[in-house]
Amino acid sequence: MIALSSTTLFWTTWDDGAIRSVPLQGGTLATLVTGEYSTFGVAIDKTSVFWGTYSAGALKRAPLTGGPVEPLYIGAHIVLVAADGGDIYWTDDGDGTVDKRSADGSIVTLAAAQSGPWGLALDTDSVYFSNQAAGTVNKVPKAGGSVTMLVAGLTQPRCIAVDNGFVYFANYGGNTVGKVAAGGGEAVTLAKNQAGPLCLAVDTTSVYWTNYANDTVMKVTK
Repeated sequence: MIALSSTTLFWTTWDDGAIRSVPLQGGTLATLVTGEYSTFGVAIDKTSVFWGTYSAGALKRAPLTGGPVEPLYIGAHIVLVAADGGDIYWTDDGDGTVDKRSADGSIVTLAAAQSGPWGLALDTDSVYFSNQAAGTVNKVPKAGGSVTMLVAGLTQPRCIAVDNGFVYFANYGGNTVGKVAAGGGEAVTLAKNQAGPLCLAVDTTSVYWTNYANDTVMKVTK
C-alpha cells in the first residue's frame, strides 16, 4: 500500500516487512523501517508514518525520516490505516472492528461485530469501510454512533475512496468498480468485467484501480 505527502511517496512491502520512501520528483530511496512482518496498510501525518502488520495484528509508527518504532496497539489482523488531524483509524478483519486512536492515545472501537472490515476512507465527519465477507460498504461517524450500510450485495469489496460526496469501491469478487452517494442511495456501476479490482484511488475526474488477476492498472471517468 502507499501514502503520499506533498513531497514524498511512502509504501509498505509485505514480504520483507519494510517501510520505504522516495521523493515525488525522484531521488534517493530511503528504507525507514525493516524487520516488520506482513506490513500492509500505511498512513502519514506531519511527523510520523503509521502502518499495520496483518499477521501480527500490530499498529505501529515511526518518524517520517526513520527512527525508533513505537507500538501503538495490538489487534488481530490490521488491514488498512488512515490518519486525520492527529487521529488514526484502522480496519481489523480478524477482530471484526473499525477502530480509532485519538491524539491523546485513547482507543475506541467505532464499529464492532463487522464481517471482514477491509477498505477504509475518511471525510470530514465519517469513516467509510467495506466488509469483504458481508459484501457491504458502510459508514460510521468519526465521533462514534450507529453504522449505516450504504451498499449491499457485493462480493468481497476491498479498497474504497471518498471524494466530493461519493464513495467509490472496488468489488473484488464481483469484478466491478462502482460508486454510491455518501448520504446513501442507489449504487452505480462504473466498470464491469474486471479481473479482481483491488486497490483504488480517485482524483478530480477519474477513478483508478489495480486488477489483481491480470496485473493491470485501469481508470474510468467518475
